[in-house]
Amino acid sequence: MNEKIYCGAAKEIDGKYGKQLKLAFGPKDLEALAAHRNERGWVNVWLHRRKEVGKNGETHYGVIDTWQPNAQSGPGAKLPERASAAAATSTPPADDAALF
Repeated sequence: MNEKIYCGAAKEIDGKYGKQLKLAFGPKDLEALAAHRNERGWVNVWLHRRKEVGKNGETHYGVIDTWQPNAQSGPGAKLPERASAAAATSTPPADDAALF
């Protein structure tokens, strides 16, 4: 299993139109995102709910999806196993006082 690359934080907010997520990315997060672009220039990020709300109200954290297709990919190839948000057990990075 690949090492997890954490990026950003999110805060769930009750807004006029229901629940919304406010995302925050710091300079190191943006560098990590730029470094993990796929062949089309996109970055996939899993958003996981934190076990406990952070000191600044963070309710979620991001993990960069580093999965890349291999030579066996294509029609009929087995899809990779991915962790569901409910199965996330890793601890996100420490709270950052500059968030939100």
